[in-house]
Amino acid sequence: MSLMEPHDLSPRYNELASSILGLVHDHRSKGEWEEAVHLLEHGTKILRDYPKSKAMLLAIYAELLWKRGDIQRAENILQEKPYVDPKTLSDILYEFAEVHYILKYFMYRDTDQDPLTLHEKALSLRREAGYLEGVSDSLSRVGTMYEHQGDYEKAQPYYLEGIEVAESIGYTAGLIRPYTHMAAYQRELGNHDESYRLYSESVRLSEEVGDESVTMFSLANMAQAEYAASGDLQQALSYDLRALVIAEKTGFILAHARVHLGIALLYMQAEDNEKAKSHFNKVIEVAEAAGYSYFTKPAQDYIKN
Repeated sequence: MSLMEPHDLSPRYNELASSILGLVHDHRSKGEWEEAVHLLEHGTKILRDYPKSKAMLLAIYAELLWKRGDIQRAENILQEKPYVDPKTLSDILYEFAEVHYILKYFMYRDTDQDPLTLHEKALSLRREAGYLEGVSDSLSRVGTMYEHQGDYEKAQPYYLEGIEVAESIGYTAGLIRPYTHMAAYQRELGNHDESYRLYSESVRLSEEVGDESVTMFSLANMAQAEYAASGDLQQALSYDLRALVIAEKTGFILAHARVHLGIALLYMQAEDNEKAKSHFNKVIEVAEAAGYSYFTKPAQDYIKN
């Protein structure tokens, strides 16, 4: 081979993409999302001429963008059409489904994409690829989609299968979402002891995994469970306040609004209307600019009344 002959550098750039992903995972798990986004911005520029390698970064890049409020940019990134392996393609499709899940259920915007259909396609791709961590995540998300349609009974088998798959491969992170949603379902049924157990387990698992982005939701859910079980406002608030620190640090807007809403509801249940109103105003402040009508409407309704 002469020095002028082109070299196939794709394997080297795949290794670079993998290294970037490793660093991004470290930043993300510590709640250092701004650093992770900067790293991904630079990484996608470096890999612009190597679409397969670049595609390895797109799902997590888009995820962090929409969670930090740039949902349009996230959607644009996910609409790139590189030829990629089924695993990477399923990750991109999963995040595309997440964007439309947020648009439909949290922003109340019309969308020509059905998030349930998209998540079912991602699940099918992951099954075909034998990508079991992805299968577990997709099963629990499909269950969530059915919950949003009000079909709690149909959601439960997806959660149970998601747990089964996660346990079969030792994927602890895959247990957290189904435990959380099954806890909510048990609460709706009036099974408060079982609900409390499942919420407590989701917190324990979140902390075991060591990913702050997962932990914040577990803590926020546990706050409500604690107050329902013990009536101890300060103990319940302690969970929400820990979650709030993480939400502010990461810049995760949806979580930030969710935690303030949870705190407001706790104060409302405790009949401390002034503090409830203060946190409902915080909900509006955080969520309104992002267009999260799911949070602003109940907050505005409370303040008006």
